[in-house]
Amino acid sequence: MQLLLQNSSVQYCKPLVISVNAGIDNCFSQYITTAEPVASAIVHPKFKTAWIKDPEHKRLGLELLVNKIQQQQQSLAAATSDSANSSDEAPVSEVKDDFFTFMSQNTSSANC
Repeated sequence: MQLLLQNSSVQYCKPLVISVNAGIDNCFSQYITTAEPVASAIVHPKFKTAWIKDPEHKRLGLELLVNKIQQQQQSLAAATSDSANSSDEAPVSEVKDDFFTFMSQNTSSANC
């Protein structure tokens, strides 16, 4: 929007550009200032951090991402150590959640 305001060829539409910009700020400012939407935009390959003007918002979004990644690594490490300590059989929850288990069940009943 700022590029449109700086463009000298936009003379008659400047009030419209200013109004649209104010409307966007009014409607979406609550989403732009919290860490979760900023973090989700940061991980998008097209947007990354180029659109974030406030360094504090950028810092909050990046901190949230780092914290989430560290939490995920810790839970993965805990799950890996738990599975290494348990028996070699897959847990019941893994077998139930396996997408392809329906194929083995359907083929055995279809042969009857």
